[in-house]
Amino acid sequence: EGLGAGQGQLLEGQAHLAHMLQRVQEQMSKMVFAAGAAGTLAAADQYVLVDKEGRKLEDEEDDIDDALLGEGAFGKTLRMQNSLDLRMCAVKEVNVKKAEQQGVNIEHVQQEARSMSMIQHPNIVTYYGCLFKGTQKDPSARKFFWLMMELVDGSTLFEYIRRSPTERDITVWTKQIASALQYLHDTLRMLHRDIKGHNIMVKEDGHTVKLIYLGLAVVVQSCRRI
Repeated sequence: EGLGAGQGQLLEGQAHLAHMLQRVQEQMSKMVFAAGAAGTLAAADQYVLVDKEGRKLEDEEDDIDDALLGEGAFGKTLRMQNSLDLRMCAVKEVNVKKAEQQGVNIEHVQQEARSMSMIQHPNIVTYYGCLFKGTQKDPSARKFFWLMMELVDGSTLFEYIRRSPTERDITVWTKQIASALQYLHDTLRMLHRDIKGHNIMVKEDGHTVKLIYLGLAVVVQSCRRI
């Protein structure tokens, strides 16, 4: 009986500690996110479109296809370079008005940035920052939301699967995906909720995979270990 009571107290203590850690992670995420959004509000001009060879594209309207990595209903992902530190990155550009017209609140998109800001794992794309971008007439307008992240050159897992990969390749990729999901699940108490081939990139080396989309990820109060 005494042993049972002791185990109950231990479990209660572990649950309380897990809850406190989650609160700390959430607060840190909000602080990092807010600093990134506020600190880079006027910094959009330092990002330039580049093609796959890293050449700067002078005419953004005419050359945008050379920098295009992907496109959706209310946004696109572009290959860009920070002209200050010369870091290459993928910039997810969301048209705020179009998103809201299709029933997607911008808060949902911002949540992806908050989720990414908490993550450090070799098989999950690295978060660089976020900002709201205006127009030439009104630079302070919040017409676009930019999410800057690690640029992963390669193809989606969906595309690779169609090339009939070897059993060894599949085993390596599966282990890396499982490692990323276990990290989200056990360390951050986060559920991805949208694992599919289109949301996983295989790098050009053919051996490394990275989760690239966390738009539906949520932090939960309790999770059993995988």
